[in-house]
Amino acid sequence: MIVAINSSGGGEDTGLSGNGIIEKNYTLELSRKINDRLKNMGIKTYMLRDSDSTISYEKRIANLKNYVKDEDVLLLSNTLNNSNGIDIIYSLRDTSKLAEKLSNSLDYFNTTKYYQLRYPSNTKLDYYYITRETPNYETIIIRYGNPKNSKDASILKDTDAIADAVATVIANYVGVSKPSNKENIYVVKSGDTLYSIAKKFGISVDNLKSINNLNSNLIKINQELLIPNKTIKIKKGDTLYSIAKNNNTTVDKLMEINNLKNSNLAIGDILYLP
Repeated sequence: MIVAINSSGGGEDTGLSGNGIIEKNYTLELSRKINDRLKNMGIKTYMLRDSDSTISYEKRIANLKNYVKDEDVLLLSNTLNNSNGIDIIYSLRDTSKLAEKLSNSLDYFNTTKYYQLRYPSNTKLDYYYITRETPNYETIIIRYGNPKNSKDASILKDTDAIADAVATVIANYVGVSKPSNKENIYVVKSGDTLYSIAKKFGISVDNLKSINNLNSNLIKINQELLIPNKTIKIKKGDTLYSIAKNNNTTVDKLMEINNLKNSNLAIGDILYLP
């Protein structure tokens, strides 16, 4: 399975803009972060646009088909929205399974809806060219928000958290349940509940359940859970105070999240950040 990632716009096509966000730059940055996370999980990826270049969609799809040959493809297209909130559009040939999982995860950030979109003059066809011309691939389009809307723009700027959420859902969907490292894994301890874990890391219970493919609220001691959360590796000179100050949080919050009983840190340790 290859996850192909498309970034809207590029070169002369700047796309939407507002509140300091330019679509062609934003979607490329987000796509690169999603791409990096998937590659770190051992997933094969392909970027349809990896520079600020004017590339027609015909050329993008031709390049992809030439690269892929006989492999299965999941095609993710990242774009922005004229309307407010997050839209997830899945093709007429596919089920809503992936779109629903992405919606459940991204709903943590903003109002999210998922649906199919038909071509007006021929309702048997998908509306978007990139979906119509890739009949052998599962194609999903995410429109992350309206940069002209101040609320959407504020949410859009957290590309690390959005990339974490999207990459984790896709990884689970294609059968990779955990990243190749342990930095985003939380081990369930005695007394933990999904609610207490979600609260600790500042995410929703539904988001936590979605990215871990949980059908109930039941968890057990020593169970490993994926956490869509930022981490930091301790280096020489780091202190809890300096880390808290640099990451707009408090020492008490860092100690709570990481179950620390004192402020001692060891070089190379991994700390969760809220």
